[in-house]
Amino acid sequence: VEAFDKSPGHVVEVAFDLFEVVDSAAAPPVAIQQIPESDIAFRAYPNPFKSSITINIESLTSKSTQHSEQLQVFNQLGQKVYEQKINSAQTSLQLGAEWSAGVYWLRMGETSVKLVKLSE
Repeated sequence: VEAFDKSPGHVVEVAFDLFEVVDSAAAPPVAIQQIPESDIAFRAYPNPFKSSITINIESLTSKSTQHSEQLQVFNQLGQKVYEQKINSAQTSLQLGAEWSAGVYWLRMGETSVKLVKLSE
């Protein structure tokens, strides 16, 4: 991909590490992560979000039903805004309704995902 503006001497270079076309009407998952050293995976959608974001957590094998993980969400200042211990085989959470617009980080195990809440 190459881009430029009409003013002489200005060059813009653009590169993509990953490009994916998805159907936005189907509320696609933005983040699907498997937690290292674990058989638990989660996805967060829609991202960015305006009112709330859905976090689906599921066990990939029957042995992880006895394994628990700590789910935490931090704001841009590093303050913890949400925390819950996840120990069931499948969990679905709705988060973010009370959060201000901004950037948040969802952390589960050693895996972090950036969440963005837009102004309504």
